[in-house]
Amino acid sequence: ENKTYSKGNNFSENNLNIYPIKENLSKMNEEMAKNQKAQEEEEKKKLVVLTGAGISAESGIQTFRGGNGLWDNEPVEAVASIEGWYDDPERVIDFYNKRRAQLATVQPNRAHIILKELEEQFDVMVVTQNVDNLHERAGSSHIIHLHGELTKVRPVDCYTDQDWYSERYVSDIGYEP
Repeated sequence: ENKTYSKGNNFSENNLNIYPIKENLSKMNEEMAKNQKAQEEEEKKKLVVLTGAGISAESGIQTFRGGNGLWDNEPVEAVASIEGWYDDPERVIDFYNKRRAQLATVQPNRAHIILKELEEQFDVMVVTQNVDNLHERAGSSHIIHLHGELTKVRPVDCYTDQDWYSERYVSDIGYEP
């Protein structure tokens, strides 16, 4: 059945293509949802959390200090200094390979998960002294590692005046020695 609308135009279901309209409305709805999410992100209060050995000790990561800490069994200067590297690189590599192997056997604990869950309500930045990747594995989005990461390396000769020690030189070496 034809219907006459303003100015005498005849329209019928056969000659009226509504699909582009539906498609455009769908795209508009998607864009509006993205904009709303971005606005909600901007409105979230910022929260900075500093973590240390205690949070990862609960997962079974051996700490560097404290009862039976790593430094009780290994001189810090021998494995965590440039001099130690120059004196005995094999010892340093072995020390950190053991840390990486241990990391493969543990999981994030409830504290790591809670920090990730806080991202639903806050713009969370985790600043950690830990070299493990348990915050990442728990799903946290924004993490700063003050002392580096066990599973990441960069070549010793990658420094440039333009970009210093750029992240583009970083490689993930995983858990296996």
